[in-house]
Amino acid sequence: MSIASWRFIQEQSFPKRATIIIICAVVFGASLTTYVIFMPGNPYIMQVVASCIKVPALLFLCPLIALYPTLLISKLFDRGMEARALLKASFSCIVATAICLAFCAPCIAILNSFGNYTIVIFASYGAFALAGLIGCFAFYSKLIGVGAPSSSPNFSSRESAMRISAIWLVLFGLVGAEVGWSIRPFVGWTGQPFEWIRPDHTQIWNQLATEAQNLRVGGLSFPSELEKEYRK
Repeated sequence: MSIASWRFIQEQSFPKRATIIIICAVVFGASLTTYVIFMPGNPYIMQVVASCIKVPALLFLCPLIALYPTLLISKLFDRGMEARALLKASFSCIVATAICLAFCAPCIAILNSFGNYTIVIFASYGAFALAGLIGCFAFYSKLIGVGAPSSSPNFSSRESAMRISAIWLVLFGLVGAEVGWSIRPFVGWTGQPFEWIRPDHTQIWNQLATEAQNLRVGGLSFPSELEKEYRK
């Protein structure tokens, strides 16, 4: 995306930018589940609906959760840091994150066509990570643009903004990983019946380690039908 396009988006009203976030997030959510096209006769369309709801919810929830602790920690570096400036920066973050996810959506959809669950999982994590990093850069850029976080000369302002952005990067990333894992599945699994939430005692790192092992043998394919233990 060009700088001019980004500035144009930033100049739009709050409702318009929120609409952009929702549309982009829905597109990415749908791309995570395009394997349903290649699974005729199986009731996985609800996973598409669920993912199209969960991705926008994730993008709006994470900044809200990460914002307050970021403000508290930021006060240690810059007592003049205002909540309003951080709020604007966090909103720029999720706008950029959503747009980046939408750009990644076609690649995810193409990977889904191969029916390889392991590759789709790694690609989706990679897309979220890349989009989050770009969002954090937008966060930093917004802090500099609004004249926060320091009344000192330009160099000090950038230095302070960099520290605060680093705090945001850590908190936004950790909150995103935890909330995203809590409301999974996003991709879903064709071997099991659809569930809105699939709670268990595993962690995100367990899945990554398991799929890394599966990748060594070419990855795990989506089952073409429900696994035996889930059949009626």
